[in-house]
Amino acid sequence: MKNRKLFIFLLMMLSIIFGFGYTAGEIFVYKPTLHFNFISVAGGLTLSLLYFLIILIFWKYTTNLSGSNRTLKYVSRFREKPFRNTFIILLFSFIPHLIIKYPAGNCPDSFLQILQGLKIRKLTLHAPIFHTMFMTWFVEIGEKIGNPNIGMFGFVVLEMIIMAAVFSYAVYILSKGINTPDIIVLISVLFFSFSPYIIGFVGQPIKDVFFSTGVVLLEALLLDYITTDGFFSKKRNFALLLFSSMSIYLFRKGGLVILLPVFLYIIINEYKKRENNFIKTFIKLIVVLIIPVLVENAMIRIYNPQPGSIREALSIPFQQTARYVKNHGDKITEFEKEAISKVLPFDELPDLYKSYISDPVKDKFNSKASRDDLLNYFKAWFIGFQKEPLCYIRATVEQNIYLIYPKYNNYQYYIDANGNRDYWLPEGSLFTTPENILKLQENYIEFLSDLHTFPILNIVNNMVFYIFCLSIFTVFAVFKRNKVFSALSIPLWTTIIIIIFAPAIRINVRYSFPILWSFPIWFSAAVRPETN
Repeated sequence: MKNRKLFIFLLMMLSIIFGFGYTAGEIFVYKPTLHFNFISVAGGLTLSLLYFLIILIFWKYTTNLSGSNRTLKYVSRFREKPFRNTFIILLFSFIPHLIIKYPAGNCPDSFLQILQGLKIRKLTLHAPIFHTMFMTWFVEIGEKIGNPNIGMFGFVVLEMIIMAAVFSYAVYILSKGINTPDIIVLISVLFFSFSPYIIGFVGQPIKDVFFSTGVVLLEALLLDYITTDGFFSKKRNFALLLFSSMSIYLFRKGGLVILLPVFLYIIINEYKKRENNFIKTFIKLIVVLIIPVLVENAMIRIYNPQPGSIREALSIPFQQTARYVKNHGDKITEFEKEAISKVLPFDELPDLYKSYISDPVKDKFNSKASRDDLLNYFKAWFIGFQKEPLCYIRATVEQNIYLIYPKYNNYQYYIDANGNRDYWLPEGSLFTTPENILKLQENYIEFLSDLHTFPILNIVNNMVFYIFCLSIFTVFAVFKRNKVFSALSIPLWTTIIIIIFAPAIRINVRYSFPILWSFPIWFSAAVRPETN
């Protein structure tokens, strides 16, 4: 292997990041008053060595796995009709989880969206308007029938079918499109069927479900595009790419950030081929991007929602400012105080600051702040950064430490049909759950929690495990010249960046679903026989 020293160095750096990330997590999460000392540094170095050994084991294991030609009898039969077989298995796996959440497991955000769509609350662009109105249309149909439960349940049934179809298509690509070992196909089917991060969100009408399903489809299509010829000559692929684009763009703010790097990669790759159909391919990609934009703009014109706030993009600086005011208030000048007060409630910031989430601070943003107020705020922000850079850095690191700290097993599930927000309605609940379903729900959350705590399962059912795998496979891919995995990692690393700028990853594990749900695809690309 060329550049072996650089390869080892990068693996050591990864080991240090995760090793000291664990140590930092112990301090930030459980003992926030402590600071790094000799014992914590020694512990970090020990854990770094342990992570390095784990990475070497991964290297050996995946290399051996990629060269495995062992045929599994039942898997070989399964691969004859992978889409149909996977779809049937997934329906059998998903339906019990769908029923136990009847009519749906709303989170507070999705329930608020429905109230906005029904004009019970003021409609805003805080959430994607297409998702808001899409759910509302189903609920309105249910109300016309005489029971909003039916409409809400119809929405999550459709959602479940689309999830099963997309995951089945991913297995189809792995089974037919590339030379994937039987064992990887088996792992993929088991993952899609039983991962709590998937089955736990069947029946939950949150925007992240459609969005993440769209990313899984994008990953499968990207794998198909790289490993086969004539991708854009098939009308089916254009339709699937359009569906993926619409799911990503219309169901999540910032979806365009996921799509643009992938499409730019495809355009550059097509241009390098020097083929005559480059213009046609370019036009198709532009159409795939423009259609969801036009749909969203049409929805905004029709429903005229209240504009969104710039605060959604300022989670990081607001969180840093709050920590700065809390910990170093005695160093703040009158100019800083005045500039901050025009944008955020200065005196409230010490109490509002929570290290793991920026929402309490962000929600206090002064929506009437002018452009000059914001400019002065950023001047004050920069002054504070010059005085206390470590304070700013630690604010961001503490909020996102859960990305590399596995001891805090990050998960959150929703089963209440009204998002535990019945009090938002003066007349009571919008949806009702039958008594027999409520009895089943009593132990359901405990069952899902056990999947995250049971030995062995608590490793693979941990968000950090997938981020760790993504990190080491990225380094492996660079030195194996695995262009397939490198391309597939584009939307995954973009997701990591989005998470860092988001209000919080703690509890909101759904932000990482594009990475977790598409694991079978990028894992299979990481261990492809052709790349070893």
